[in-house]
Amino acid sequence: MLYLQSTKKALSRLGLGREKLAGPGSTESALGNWFVNVVPMGGREAFLFMSTRSLLSFPIMIGKLEPGPEDMLGFLQHGVSLLMKSMKVPRMQSAQLLQDLNDIVICTNTDKSLVGVHSAIANEYFQRMASQGDLPAADISAVICETNSTPRSTLDWNNSFEVTTRLLAALA
Repeated sequence: MLYLQSTKKALSRLGLGREKLAGPGSTESALGNWFVNVVPMGGREAFLFMSTRSLLSFPIMIGKLEPGPEDMLGFLQHGVSLLMKSMKVPRMQSAQLLQDLNDIVICTNTDKSLVGVHSAIANEYFQRMASQGDLPAADISAVICETNSTPRSTLDWNNSFEVTTRLLAALA
């Protein structure tokens, strides 16, 4: 089982703001649980997903239709699938990781340090999108690649792609 640790803002956007949800449990998934928040990006709002182990991240832009809790699994699978393809992860490792995403539980976040790391990453996305002229001018793929290629002190100055590659190699 995988836990999607959500901020109050994300829970509210999903219509779960008044629900009493438990905190996250542990997972066997290589990339750990996932964290999500709603952030401004490119002149719009987006769900910004982040792995709790590798800090691998990607945005899913929010459109005209309001997403619900049932949409989060599809968003997570889509984003992870695209990242695995861009990283050229072997099909077997990618399939195993995607299988871990089949059973998710939306929960509340209890780790304040994740909020700080996520905020810094969200700011990077915001700044990179703004420097390219926001949507639709911005190359979202390039922004995602640049952000995940940035070395982070919380990862011992490795970047998210490097840490993700090592975690996935351990699956083999």
